[in-house]
Amino acid sequence: MNSIAERILSTDDFKSEEIEIEEWGGKFLLKELSARDREHFEDLFIKVSNGKGTVRDVRARFIIKALHDLDGNRIFKSTDAQKLSEKSGSVINEVFEKAQKICGINVDIDEIEGN
Repeated sequence: MNSIAERILSTDDFKSEEIEIEEWGGKFLLKELSARDREHFEDLFIKVSNGKGTVRDVRARFIIKALHDLDGNRIFKSTDAQKLSEKSGSVINEVFEKAQKICGINVDIDEIEGN
């Protein structure tokens, strides 16, 4: 591999933002999704808007990918989505909206569901 490609591939180019979630007792890091993760959610949103999918637990699944501890480690596993979805809806929605912002995604879940 040439040196330019190596430099690009080894660079940490993810945006991140420290946020405080009072209800969860502390500060956390929201980190931009990888291109692969972003495309996964974009595909999901398109399927749902075409009536071919569900957004069940989508806020939690998005948060799982974006929320990290202050050292940059993911806090939740993918298998935590259902349990995370059982947390306060207003807190989950607030974190989801902040995560969308750092990722450059703006999706109104209620709108794509047709509600």
